Amino acid sequence: HDVAAVLNAADVLLLPSRFDGWGVVANEAAAHAKALILSAQCGAAWHLVEPGINGFVVAPGSVESLSAAMSRYVTGGRRLAARHGAESLRIIERFSCNASAQRLISTVQTWLSSQAGGRP
Repeated sequence: HDVAAVLNAADVLLLPSRFDGWGVVANEAAAHAKALILSAQCGAAWHLVEPGINGFVVAPGSVESLSAAMSRYVTGGRRLAARHGAESLRIIERFSCNASAQRLISTVQTWLSSQAGGRP
């Protein structure tokens, strides 16, 4: 409950890690419709951020890069953050249980079809 309360109080998630294997808080923020600013060294950045669409990927350790991304939300205001947050919610749906199950079913069906010589 505390994570949700903190995320709901924010407009943008900043995760400027020098290294983070995934950064699960980015998933949580996207599920709460937040804009994302993630370091390029955060694994989630490559799956959850479409630069300029729902947030920005910044260079790790670069104050200039982080500052430039943050400035976009200062000048764009809450309207930009809300628009990006809505896109984050759309993007995170790709990783829902249902979407993941559908990808697995499709992959297995494709494999089975290839094993049967193209027969369904």
